[in-house]
Amino acid sequence: MENDDTTVRYRHDFGGIVDLEAKYLETSTKLLGASFVLVDDFLQVIDLLKKLSNELPVSDRGQLPIPLLDFVRYQFAMAVLMCLRGHASSSLTFARGMLEACGHACVLAEDPRLIDLWQQNSVNEKPDKRYREAFKTSRLFPAADADRKRLGELYALFSLRTHPSAVVLHSHQVPADDGGFTFDYNDAKTPADVLDHFVLVIDTLLICLRALRKCWRTPTKPDSFVRWDEEFQFMRDRFGRHVRRMSDIRKQFVDDADV
Repeated sequence: MENDDTTVRYRHDFGGIVDLEAKYLETSTKLLGASFVLVDDFLQVIDLLKKLSNELPVSDRGQLPIPLLDFVRYQFAMAVLMCLRGHASSSLTFARGMLEACGHACVLAEDPRLIDLWQQNSVNEKPDKRYREAFKTSRLFPAADADRKRLGELYALFSLRTHPSAVVLHSHQVPADDGGFTFDYNDAKTPADVLDHFVLVIDTLLICLRALRKCWRTPTKPDSFVRWDEEFQFMRDRFGRHVRRMSDIRKQFVDDADV
């Protein structure tokens, strides 16, 4: 994201990289304005699902992979942080981890008998065949479920955008005075890039949470998550309003660039 006062943009020493990250974070936070609060709001939505899950009877709690919610939360927070620091591809690396955590949580919630298998193989360098079969990509993101099918499509997209491919390398390159290229540590080049990735990460989390909720069932207290459902719906509507606001902001930058 271009800043007039960013004199260290192409410095490769570590201090320069740290300085530039701080400038990106400050500028991105100002750019988001009121929409910045969405991050904390959605962290609290995840926390509420965990809280309600932990209040279930022991027999029900044992049927749900509750600790994986912490990993979803962590990956989401880091994806947003990388985005605001100007690292678009790194942001998607964490978003991809969020998708994997969600997929594993869905599989385990659907079949709690797999929890022991998952725990045993989590520490193995070479997971056994049963584990690989139970948690293969097609099981994490089955085509029969619309939300998880979409998560699988995003997983494939984020994998493409984060692997060291020519496309990713090109996103980090900027023309140099000698006719060659300089490697830029920050690949979110414009305010529009930051806004697009911010919306993408939160939208991905929304689909994750919707997919999780469909799997997050309890045999003895089916009404345990009514409060969460209401909060989630409220936040979905609120996010929609913020997306419209950010679209207007984005349009201003695009229009200015075209002038």
